[in-house]
Amino acid sequence: MAPSDVEKHHSRAIEEAENLSLDDAVLKAQGHRPELDRSFSWVGILGVSYTVALSWAGFMCAVLSIGQYHFTYILSPRRIKDMAAFTVGIFNIMAWWTGTASAMLYIALSIFGTVKFWVPGFDPLQWQTYLLYALVTLTSMLPVFLVPHRYYDSLTTTCLGITIVACVVVIVVPLAMGVGHFDASNLVTFRGVSGWSPGTAWLLSISNSAYAFAAVGSVTHLAEEMPRPGKNLPLVINTAMGMGILTTLPVSIVIVGTLTDMAAVQQAYLPSLEAFYQATGSKAAGTVLQVLLTASIYASFPGLWVTNGRVAWAFSRDNGLPCSPYFSKVSSRFHFPVRATFLGAVFIIVYGVVYIASTQAFNAIVNTCTLLLNLTFTIPQVIILFGRRKHLPPRHFDLGRYGGSAVIGAFLVLSVLVWIERRGRFSGPQIDWERLGGLNKQE
Repeated sequence: MAPSDVEKHHSRAIEEAENLSLDDAVLKAQGHRPELDRSFSWVGILGVSYTVALSWAGFMCAVLSIGQYHFTYILSPRRIKDMAAFTVGIFNIMAWWTGTASAMLYIALSIFGTVKFWVPGFDPLQWQTYLLYALVTLTSMLPVFLVPHRYYDSLTTTCLGITIVACVVVIVVPLAMGVGHFDASNLVTFRGVSGWSPGTAWLLSISNSAYAFAAVGSVTHLAEEMPRPGKNLPLVINTAMGMGILTTLPVSIVIVGTLTDMAAVQQAYLPSLEAFYQATGSKAAGTVLQVLLTASIYASFPGLWVTNGRVAWAFSRDNGLPCSPYFSKVSSRFHFPVRATFLGAVFIIVYGVVYIASTQAFNAIVNTCTLLLNLTFTIPQVIILFGRRKHLPPRHFDLGRYGGSAVIGAFLVLSVLVWIERRGRFSGPQIDWERLGGLNKQE
């Protein structure tokens, strides 16, 4: 190359670097070009994290957008990089899709449950619930397409405000209307129906409660749409966790403490509505609170679809899905990955057919979403335990020598919870010994 060509090339490189922000320069250094606008503020991203997780409502019912799989690839030994990263990426996508399906189903059940509450003879069939589930899935996508991308930050901030206001109302109204029958013993009395001992049932409930916080990490998939993600994302995640605890505990204490018939709640078609009715003593007030809860969950849908689309898009960008070149495109009109978002919607609608065949099968797979999401965060941590910590790049919030202890603790806790959860579902082979004995005598 002639000296003049070298100078021109060097000048172009300098000009390109000057035109890039630091965040985009880091992104480009990792092999990707910036395709999404960094339109989310700190509060807007917090709105996504908190509303998608929606911890109190769950009680009632990195620098790249693919987060966990990216760090798994960085940390893994060369011989297993592709396999480990691909596994974590698939787990992550399936967890988000099935988790979103559970939110769509709850809205459908909430609508039919409210009708059934006022019309006792109404008994919706499973195929009717599925059709409503599919309708909810399609209509929940409308805000993502109707609201211009530049207003997404305002949209998620508004959704954050809606969920906080709804949470306050759900706490205050039952306290005001149920002050005469608040029973603190409800909080400490064991009324299990699972057949497990109190200690084992309590441990099993921990893994179920994790559902309320499973989606807090949703913001890691919006890293390319916010400034300084290396610093801001950990702050957002920890803030959302704190907000979840501060809202979940009061809601739990108030609702459980004001119940008058726990068995009726456990057997109800829509337990949350029955709980609100008992807490307030009014069908109208209970229905209003149920509508607020449903609206809060519906307010999380923009964040859910934003996250779902980014997860599948980022994985396709690295050729992780079939037809990756097709799904890795960002729409020039809507400024987000429309194709990847619709891919998730198709999966959720098709997956809902399982509900018609078996509600237990549908719920069992949905319950797996919490486990899969936890695994996507645990696998990179386990890799770190095997001497790979030195491969981590310089970063904010480096725990230093305490990092290894934190990783070991998280791994042990998850291992215990997984074992308990799986042990709780294992029932052994179902053998009819009496019938078997009769057959043996016939022989």
